[in-house]
Amino acid sequence: MPWEVIGVLALGASALLYVTVFLPLKRLLKRLRDAEGSDFLVRMPEVGGIAGQLGAAVNRILAKMTDMNVQSIDQRRELDWAQERLDMQADLDRANAELERRLVGQMLLNELTETFSSSLDISAVLSTVCSQVARALTIDEVVLVRFDPASGDLVVAACEGLAEPAEVMGLRFEIGEGVTGEVWDD
Repeated sequence: MPWEVIGVLALGASALLYVTVFLPLKRLLKRLRDAEGSDFLVRMPEVGGIAGQLGAAVNRILAKMTDMNVQSIDQRRELDWAQERLDMQADLDRANAELERRLVGQMLLNELTETFSSSLDISAVLSTVCSQVARALTIDEVVLVRFDPASGDLVVAACEGLAEPAEVMGLRFEIGEGVTGEVWDD
């Protein structure tokens, strides 16, 4: 075989190798580099031979990576939505607690209004007021003082929940004296 024929065959084989193997592998490598930058939507061209088989395998991997990326985005959205719902629920719980607190206050005010208008016996009224305040505000001990204009003193007029109420009833404080006198003074 003459050298020219061998040269033409070698050149043809090289061209065939370039077109069927090297060029598809080069395209495959470019697409893989695109996918490496998180572009999982790229797909390898459909070609025959070993390069085509490699491309098909890479396409399957990219499809799975795309699915995983979509699932990750969906999970993030679901987590964000769940966090929003938790935040809204916390806001709602706070608003409900505030409304409940206001309702208790309003009910107490209504009960106190009824109590003040129900009797002319001031001792009975003040005793009932102490009981209502203790119950409504869930306080164990309540002491109610009144101002005595004749002496300018504060006098314990009623109490609730004390172990020895008789020891406290009638106690007098000057305005500014002790905690009770300081509270009155403020």
